[in-house]
Amino acid sequence: MFEFDTRIKNEALNFATLMNVTGFSEKKLNPIFTEFERSEDVSIPILERIVEYAKFFEVGEERLKGEYEKAQKAFSKLRDNDEIIKIGSEDYPPLLMRTEQAPRFLYIRGRKGLLYEKRTVALVGSRQASDQSKENTRRLAAALGKNGITVVSGLAKGIDVAAHRAALDNGYN
Repeated sequence: MFEFDTRIKNEALNFATLMNVTGFSEKKLNPIFTEFERSEDVSIPILERIVEYAKFFEVGEERLKGEYEKAQKAFSKLRDNDEIIKIGSEDYPPLLMRTEQAPRFLYIRGRKGLLYEKRTVALVGSRQASDQSKENTRRLAAALGKNGITVVSGLAKGIDVAAHRAALDNGYN
């Protein structure tokens, strides 16, 4: 079972909880969370600082508690050897860090070294992709993999998942 045994894992859980409870995108939540971080230790589980979180983010304590428990249940499905990497850490890919919308956290399963391959591509697109779009993505990802290019897309539903699944199903990175 996945353990919340580091500051980064707890912070990621808190951040995911707030995305769910506020409905904010990562881009919108990130600066607000960073502002909150100036006065509070965001690596302490939300339930231990629920009054402060509820007040700052203007959400009810019961709703916040419920969303935290849902997020914790989802995170507990991660594997023991899965990793969470925070932006700014030495493991965070430098090229990704330079992008305008670099995610605050990367969730890693498998060979972390693939993040540093020179020949990589991120296939991203709609989360509500049509079946035809997903099929086109699968064909493209397979062709890229066949040519030694590593797929490093996120795992959002839709195009991202189609790209990853195609690469993995065909034995590519």
